[in-house]
Amino acid sequence: MGLLGNQSGIMRRFLREQGSWENHLQKTRSCILSEVHREKPKTISILGSGWLLDVPLMEIIEAGIKVNLVDIAHPSKVVHKFRNSPDIKLIDFDITGGAIDAAWAFSKSSEVGSYAKFLKEISGKVNWVEFEADLYLSINLLSQLHVHIVDFLLRKKKISQEQSVEVSRILQQSHINSLPKGKSLLVTDFEEELYDEEEKLSATKPRVYTDISCLSTIDSWTWNFDSCNEFYPDFNVKLNVSAFRI
Repeated sequence: MGLLGNQSGIMRRFLREQGSWENHLQKTRSCILSEVHREKPKTISILGSGWLLDVPLMEIIEAGIKVNLVDIAHPSKVVHKFRNSPDIKLIDFDITGGAIDAAWAFSKSSEVGSYAKFLKEISGKVNWVEFEADLYLSINLLSQLHVHIVDFLLRKKKISQEQSVEVSRILQQSHINSLPKGKSLLVTDFEEELYDEEEKLSATKPRVYTDISCLSTIDSWTWNFDSCNEFYPDFNVKLNVSAFRI
C-alpha cells in the first residue's frame, strides 16, 4: 500500500521544507512537553512514531520516562539508533487496529455484503493493552490514517469517491475513540488551505472527516506544509493544526 515509501517521502519533504516546518515542529514539541510536565507520566506510548521529527524524545528520556515507539514499521535509522536503548521500546503494531489487513481481504473479496463487513471491521476499538502507558501521544497522525488504505481501495476499484470519505471518517473516529480518556494528547492537521502565487487564499479542503469540535483544544496554529508547489503546481499549501487533550 506504499506505507514504507511514504516514510521516505516524509523525510524528503522535511529536508526540502525544513525552514518552513520549524514553527510547526516547535509548537508540537512544546505541546508535548507541556502535557508531560502536567501529567508527570512514568511511561509514554507514541503512536505512529515514524521519524520522531515532532517529538522532543531526548527531553522525555532525560526526565526518566520510559517510551514505547509504536508503528507498523519503524524507519531503519530509528531502529539502529534506539535498538539497544534501555529506555525505549520499539513495537511493531498496526495502529489502525487491523484496518490494513481488513482492506487487503476486502480487495480480494467478491461476496455480497463485503463492503459492510469491511466497515464494521474497521470501526472496532484498538486495544493498546500490549503497551499500556500513563500518557499516549497521537502526533500528526489522524489525517494520515486513511490515506494509503483509501488510495489502495480506489486503485482496486473497490470503493467510490463518496465511499472513500465514509471509510476515512470511520478510521479517524475509531482512532479517536481508541485513545485512552484522560491520558492522551492528539495533535493533528484538520484543514488544508491553498494559496496562489500572490498569497491569496484560493481554496480549502478538509483533512479530517469526523467531528472534532467537541474535543478539548489546548492550542492551534498554521503549518507551512508545502512552499515548493509539490502537491499542487499552482499553489502553496498551509495546514491548520490543533492540539487536543483527550
